[in-house]
Amino acid sequence: MAGIYRNCDLKTLAKSLKRDPTRLIPDSGNPKLDLVFGLARLLDWPVSEVIRGLHPAPRESTASKKDPGSDPFELDDRFQAVHREGRSADALAIARRMTDSAANDVQRLLASARQYAAHEAAGDYQRALHHLGSCRGIRGIDGRCRELMIVNLANAYYSADRLTEAESLSSEMIRAVAGDSVESRQVVGFAHYVRGNARRRLARRLAEGCRRIAVDAHADLEKAREVHLELHEADSDRGHHEIAETSLGGMIEMRATLGCVEPESAVDTLLGSEPLPTKPRRLESAGWWAVFASNVALHQMKGEARLAGLLRSGRRLREVAERLGHGAFHAEAARIGLLARERSRADDVDPGNWVMGRSEVRTLIGTMGRLPVFQETGWRILLEENVLPETAGDHRSQS
Repeated sequence: MAGIYRNCDLKTLAKSLKRDPTRLIPDSGNPKLDLVFGLARLLDWPVSEVIRGLHPAPRESTASKKDPGSDPFELDDRFQAVHREGRSADALAIARRMTDSAANDVQRLLASARQYAAHEAAGDYQRALHHLGSCRGIRGIDGRCRELMIVNLANAYYSADRLTEAESLSSEMIRAVAGDSVESRQVVGFAHYVRGNARRRLARRLAEGCRRIAVDAHADLEKAREVHLELHEADSDRGHHEIAETSLGGMIEMRATLGCVEPESAVDTLLGSEPLPTKPRRLESAGWWAVFASNVALHQMKGEARLAGLLRSGRRLREVAERLGHGAFHAEAARIGLLARERSRADDVDPGNWVMGRSEVRTLIGTMGRLPVFQETGWRILLEENVLPETAGDHRSQS
């Protein structure tokens, strides 16, 4: 493929790769890393796609696809059951079987949507975005289904921190979707939720116009809460109440940003004093409230109060992450811990004795693999904690 793409013969290709033309691939079949990088350069491919091409995932046999237990709609019923119970690993396994057994565009669309939902629930937002993005090329999707797909794609962009795309797509849906049907209100309500959260993050990052953005974020989240509470009254089993609750948490953060509530009061409200809920959807909402609390502590508080707010937020979020197996929450809890130490030094406050346990280090390394956007923060934490061998730390600092 590289030779065809570069329009060169085997000898020229081998020279470009610094290989003997008769031994381009070793007898083991496992090429060395420099060869993988060389192929990526010649093909203009990401390294990950070259590796995928060299070691494609095994496909199920035709016999297994004819297994009655692989009927996509029976699998979908099973997926929804385990997804509601918060069993992310089981949900993902079923979604993959749905993909393998899909025989037409409708089934492929359903399988992609379920893969998105499973990865999103586990906090693996890059893979969630990949699977939902793949739906856009499927033909024959009716208008209502396409609207749901686009608003969920906007949410996937938000979750992956691509805020411009998230705000643009959700605004498009708010403008385009008309009518008062349950489906229309669901799309518009969720679009307000996505746009409100995208703006909430932007209000933290943009110095110019941040107050106006915070006001707009609060308005969007308030609308999302209103719509989802109405939808919850009609159907209490679709997660509408949890979206309404998460919207409220974002509103409290924005009220603190705008100076409408004292930051200490906002943090106390967001973290609460009650034990964590047991239902997965409500537990995830509690995780987001902990994230919102950490934002208020970080940006609106100082000194010992800020340190205390960050530590409380991080502990609560870590507990939620462990219960749900939620990769993004693990990453955010680790980031909050790093910020607590960095800001305590800046505030001349003693952060206390801080040691990462071996299980925490394992979790951190696993999260770095699942979430590429967390790589830089993960390295900072590992080097800060001095848990790596000296040679690893020296190598990273010079790279």
